[in-house]
Amino acid sequence: MPSARAILLSSVGCMLVLSLLMVASASIPFALSRGMTELHFFKNQLLYMMIGLTVATVSYYSVSLRTLYKTETQFILLGITGMLLVATLFSTPINGSKRWLNLGVFNFQVAELAKLVMIVFVSDFVVRRSFEVRNGLDGFLRIMWWWHSSPCCYCHSLILVLLSLF
Repeated sequence: MPSARAILLSSVGCMLVLSLLMVASASIPFALSRGMTELHFFKNQLLYMMIGLTVATVSYYSVSLRTLYKTETQFILLGITGMLLVATLFSTPINGSKRWLNLGVFNFQVAELAKLVMIVFVSDFVVRRSFEVRNGLDGFLRIMWWWHSSPCCYCHSLILVLLSLF
């Protein structure tokens, strides 16, 4: 029987390969019509994947869960995310929306960081309140309530943070 880690790694590998395949198949005609090589976007996506996997691996092995689940660390993550969200209000629009921050070398979408912060808060909530989550609907309903209680995804993450702290 394969371990949970092996199943997770194989599913992540499959998703990476499928996303590369989709980028390649969807972008070849577009790249050729713009005078680029046919695998231009494929190579860019592969490069960004390698950078992302490197950053994820380094952070996985350098940050312990004990540090990540400290309340101070979570408030720092929340503060950084909040400041970046405010910074998007003053950013230049890209394709009509202000979701991206131009960091010089690359553009950064703050919603992706908000998703990671939400994962940290939900996992901390599930670890701290495992009895409630396992033995009734109370813990599950507290997590699910935040989804219907606010009009935007950024507010969802803030409400989730507040719920997980209590």
